[in-house]
Amino acid sequence: MRKLWIPSPFYHPRGQYPLDMIVIHHIGSSNGKLYSTEGTITWFTNEDVHKNPKTGEIENKVSAHYIVPRKPYKESDVIHLVNHADIAYHAGYSQWLVEGKTRKYINNYSIGIELEGDGNLVEYTDYQYEVLIELVKNFVESYKIPEANIVGHEDIAPDRKVDPGKLFDWKRLRSGINPPIIIIPAPSVVTSEVTPIVVAPPKTPDLPSNDSVPMGGGENKVGKPKNLFSSFADFLKKLFR
Repeated sequence: MRKLWIPSPFYHPRGQYPLDMIVIHHIGSSNGKLYSTEGTITWFTNEDVHKNPKTGEIENKVSAHYIVPRKPYKESDVIHLVNHADIAYHAGYSQWLVEGKTRKYINNYSIGIELEGDGNLVEYTDYQYEVLIELVKNFVESYKIPEANIVGHEDIAPDRKVDPGKLFDWKRLRSGINPPIIIIPAPSVVTSEVTPIVVAPPKTPDLPSNDSVPMGGGENKVGKPKNLFSSFADFLKKLFR
């Protein structure tokens, strides 16, 4: 992200206050015309425009930590005005419920971000949402800021303020900071029961048993088995010999 550093004189050290909130504003408009980034930078940085012409004292000090323009400004995505270690004057009298306790003067605990435009007149640009989401996401990760503490000026000072306005897309911001987790189901495992095929060993044929009559067996002298006829012929030869 490209940042343009233009320091504001309107701040004081944060001290021991925890930085655990983000407040989103809009620059606003006058008679239907949007205030410009250039005019806002001047308003946030030039002491002369806040001097009382009679007394010379600086009155109505205002500032913010960042400005997000509607399109890149001088090749930068954001204008950085006040360091995070310091308190900027963006919220005024304000309060918010944090961990069950009412907290007042939210400037002490927050980073203030100004969006160029008027969220009750015109839509914010896609470019602004992209820059804002990246900016806020970095702060959330760096300072462990809970989502409940990311608020609009209208939330912490509802009797006085109406920004960032009804056209601000909070759902888009919050889903960009914490994108939904998409759970991809694991592929179902199809198991098929295979019935094993049992192959029986070849069955030896039952041979008829006959212990009285020899059915040959063994081998003759030339290696040929004797059969029943030759055995009977040998018997007759022996009988009439």
